Amino acid sequence: MQFVKCNGDSQGDLVGTYANVFEFESVELRDKYFPTVFETTAEFDEWSAEHGALWDKVHSMIEGRYIDYIMYGENEGMAHPAKRG
Repeated sequence: MQFVKCNGDSQGDLVGTYANVFEFESVELRDKYFPTVFETTAEFDEWSAEHGALWDKVHSMIEGRYIDYIMYGENEGMAHPAKRG
């Protein structure tokens, strides 16, 4: 899990907003914890309870938008993009 803050957006409306990013090895593994975008499993709920204060803080900073995507590849040269401006 990563917690990120947007500092650049082509349309500008997401600058300053936060998101949490979960990365899974497969769709099946993701579904083990999040069967749907509105549902969590008991296993995730147990993890959440163990990290309750941190999870509550992170969740209070995000606006509840959920996006699923599949990464098909990664460009090693983009791992550390040059600073703009």
